[in-house]
Amino acid sequence: QLRQELQQMRDSCETLQFNLYKIAEQKGYYTPSQPASPEQIQQIKSEMTSSMTIQ
Repeated sequence: QLRQELQQMRDSCETLQFNLYKIAEQKGYYTPSQPASPEQIQQIKSEMTSSMTIQ
């Protein structure tokens, strides 16, 4: 029962955050960033992979 209550609380919070995002987007307060280039994606993947092997 506690788990179910926590899930409902989380779902409510996520719905609220999404609604705030939609309002901000409609009013022009939110501008999405540009998509990452394939080179940027590969660079981050490489950095993450190397940092995981160091640990």
